[in-house]
Amino acid sequence: MTSFLTSSTRAALDVPLWTAAFVARHALVVAALTVVPLAERTTVVLWASSRPTALAMLGETVTLVFRLALVAVVIGLLVREEPWLRDGGVGRRLLDGVVAHWPELVIRTVVFVLVFALLNLVASGLGMLVDATRGTRYDLVVFGFRNAVIIPLAVVWMCGIGRQLLAATH
Repeated sequence: MTSFLTSSTRAALDVPLWTAAFVARHALVVAALTVVPLAERTTVVLWASSRPTALAMLGETVTLVFRLALVAVVIGLLVREEPWLRDGGVGRRLLDGVVAHWPELVIRTVVFVLVFALLNLVASGLGMLVDATRGTRYDLVVFGFRNAVIIPLAVVWMCGIGRQLLAATH
């Protein structure tokens, strides 16, 4: 049991290390795909009450497109770096990885939740340093941190979990 926990914990910690390395290698691409959602969220904080509904909907749609583009680009870069990921039956291999390695997946998920809960606390703390009344400046810092740091890291991290599951069945 101890050996299982040790190897599972090591495997769970491999993902954040891989995530950090991936983001460092592709920082410009990741940053470029977060600028527009960050700008859109900033306009929400600053001018939410005065934005026409059509403009708000357009902003949300553009943000969604950039989020999906981030996922697609991360997967594309990942496959380019690790061609073995192209091997057929990706969906089946992911499912096989989940079934065969579900305890490790649970640990990876717990680590993911803990790290991102902590990052949200950091965002809130940074916001409180800037604006203890939780006004507009607080919202700008919190939304900015979430959109520039937390969301891109979460996307890359989830792709890293998928990479590990695929590696386990390769």
